[in-house]
Formats: sequence, structure tokens, C-alpha cells
Amino acid sequence: MRRAVIAVVMTALTATAAQAQTPLVYLRDIDASIRQDMRYAGPDNFTGKPLPGYDAAECMLRRPVALALKRVQADLSAAGLSLKVYDCYRPMRAVAAMVKWVRDPKPAIDTTRFYPAIDKTTLLSGYISNRSAHSRGVAVDLTVVPLSAPPLAAYDPSKRYGACTAPAAGRAPR
Repeated sequence: MRRAVIAVVMTALTATAAQAQTPLVYLRDIDASIRQDMRYAGPDNFTGKPLPGYDAAECMLRRPVALALKRVQADLSAAGLSLKVYDCYRPMRAVAAMVKWVRDPKPAIDTTRFYPAIDKTTLLSGYISNRSAHSRGVAVDLTVVPLSAPPLAAYDPSKRYGACTAPAAGRAPR
């Protein structure tokens, strides 16, 4: 089921990417039921701090992309599931900050839980790019969650979290 959902989302996003010059809209204005956990607006991400340009934890996308997500959300809701987005429009200064972070040999905070099996210096080889479709508002990082799942507890930087690849219980703070 999830592979099919991802394929539908990717197809919908690819089909709408050609319309990239449409205005950015807030996803909540198109479909408020889609969950948002905008990681780069706060410190719960691989850099350990909010990225420049994320003035609010809001998903912004090109209208056709947001409408495609709304259609997928309607199908998922019928199956008791929901989309959850982590990143949408990404300002260019945030992309530059990501690249700068990768090139910094002395990280201020241990964030290896976000890339537990990958050496930080290799993240520019396929994971992070100097150019991103996110900066055009046509890309989205997302997952599928049960519709009945409670929201996660707020990130607590004083606690230690497990690797992102661990089962859900192993990712919880300790």
C-alpha cells in the first residue's frame, strides 16, 4: 500500500512540476488535514539548528503540487491514513546553509542520528545538493502515518534520540 501511495504522490508531483511558475500557497490553506512537521524551521534536523529562511513552520508549495497532495490525502483518509510533510519550499539560503554545514569539519552538535550509516562528508554525493527542486516549491519530503496516530511530543534537545533508521520505539527520546 505505501509503495503505491509513494508512486502516486511522485507521479502527481512530476505531472505538476511543469507548472512550477504558479504562486506558492500554504498547504494548510489547500488541505489542513495534512500533517506538518517542518523540521528545518527548528533544531530537530540533521544540522541541529533552524535553517535560515524558515521564518515559520509552514509548508509552502506551488498550487498544483498542493492540489495533488490534497487528492492523495483524500484517498489515504479513506484508508485511515494521512500524509505528513517534513519539508516543502526550501529557500536558497537554507540550501546554502546545508552545504556549508556538510563542509564544516567540526559540527557543533551530534546529529548523526539523522545519517547513522553515512559519513557526513559524503552527504553532498546524492543526499544534499547545491540546487534543489524544493527551492522551486515543487518537491516535498513526506511520509504516511495512521490517521489516528497522536502527534509526536515536542523535540527536547536535552534528551538523546535513537537513529532515524531504528524502529519507532528506538527513535524515542531516552
